[in-house]
Amino acid sequence: MYITKVIGNAYTNNERKNMKEDFSGEAYLLYRIARDYYQFDMPQKEIAKRENISRPHVSRLLKKAKEVGIVNIEINKPNVLSEIEMIDTLKDLTGLKNVEIVPCNEYQFKKQDEISKVLSDYAAANLTKYLIGVKKIGVGIGKTLYTSIKKMMPFELDDSEIIPMIGVANKCSSSMQSNLIVSLLADTTKAKGYFTNVPVVIDKNETNGILFQQRYQELKKNWESLEVAVVGLGEPYTSTRQEFILNEATDYYKKVIAKSKNVGDLLVTYFRKDGSEVIVRSNYSKLSVSLEQLQKIPTVICIAGGEMKVMGIAVAVEKGYVNSLITDMYTAQKLIDIFGKKEMKNV
Repeated sequence: MYITKVIGNAYTNNERKNMKEDFSGEAYLLYRIARDYYQFDMPQKEIAKRENISRPHVSRLLKKAKEVGIVNIEINKPNVLSEIEMIDTLKDLTGLKNVEIVPCNEYQFKKQDEISKVLSDYAAANLTKYLIGVKKIGVGIGKTLYTSIKKMMPFELDDSEIIPMIGVANKCSSSMQSNLIVSLLADTTKAKGYFTNVPVVIDKNETNGILFQQRYQELKKNWESLEVAVVGLGEPYTSTRQEFILNEATDYYKKVIAKSKNVGDLLVTYFRKDGSEVIVRSNYSKLSVSLEQLQKIPTVICIAGGEMKVMGIAVAVEKGYVNSLITDMYTAQKLIDIFGKKEMKNV
């Protein structure tokens, strides 16, 4: 952040005479041009026209105005916490086990595709330490998580098994295919991949079949033994005009979710600001690790950030759905503001 000060004011002739100020012709020209440019945000082209001089001449005069002291530029350090201070503050306010903050700019924070790239680059290089020595690793779905794993450099996980935390989706992007994400991480780490054919959405009439129950119970048993989970967090679904994450969702399902005032989703489970799950009454069941099950996993790492996801992340952290966070610096500051206000109310 910088502040530009133009020394002097637009005095009238009488005021200058009374104050006995020594404004030579050139000095006052420099002042006038600097004032118009820095304080009134007037384009150099317009200043040139008003002063009946060329635009390059305006540029030279602005430079001279700084040289002779008519213009002073002060650069002030923003009143923000350092990265280490932000990490410590977030941990203190939220009880998070692990926090990693990724540098970014405001444009990236406001553009979800941009912040996803920033976070996936960082996560790809820093996830390894959370996975080494872990027997059962769960993985979710989502663009940022998928890209993070895809960018990871090969390393070995001895005796580890990668478990999908959600059933198989039909006809959707690669980032939503749980088995594909399991395969990517297993190949990168030489770990064992557990693959399922349990669908993410199933007709309730089909859930009583013996074969389905055998497969589903086996998958659920793996979920119960997860030591570390890595998940993404989806942005709020507020309009049926938005693209929905699952092709299997009916128009009725989308409509209910859009009207639910949700703040985001974890593993296709949408939740509200109070942390409650959005329940859709239908003839179909959604098969994934539940919010309550997430609370029981020792380490749940969420890779998420960006303006659209701040409130969803805040709720997920507060309710203990995730206990470790990889996010960007702007999101981290927003979270500190949110939890800081809550702490003040409780004092």
